[in-house]
Amino acid sequence: MYLPCYGSRFRPCINVAAVFVLLNFFIAIIMDAYEAQKELVASAEDVTAEELGKEVGVLLFDEGVFRVPCLGPCLKRCARRTKSTIRKTIDSLPSNARLNAVRCIE
Repeated sequence: MYLPCYGSRFRPCINVAAVFVLLNFFIAIIMDAYEAQKELVASAEDVTAEELGKEVGVLLFDEGVFRVPCLGPCLKRCARRTKSTIRKTIDSLPSNARLNAVRCIE
């Protein structure tokens, strides 16, 4: 015996159950990624402001600005020339001033 009213009553229940199952999968994926990052952060060394600044600079310039199609290579040449000019200037300084300048640049 077929009763069509039962189908219309159970369909929303099945939909709600499916949504909860998919939501559970999504939460499990997010929690797994959170645990992995939590372990990575716990095992990481403390980063100084200088190291963080260098990493941000490398990421910003090497992965960002220098990859712009027409402008990137030109900016990269400018940056190289500026860096070599700064190195030449530092090399021409007396030894005690050279140490302080090298620490500031690197």
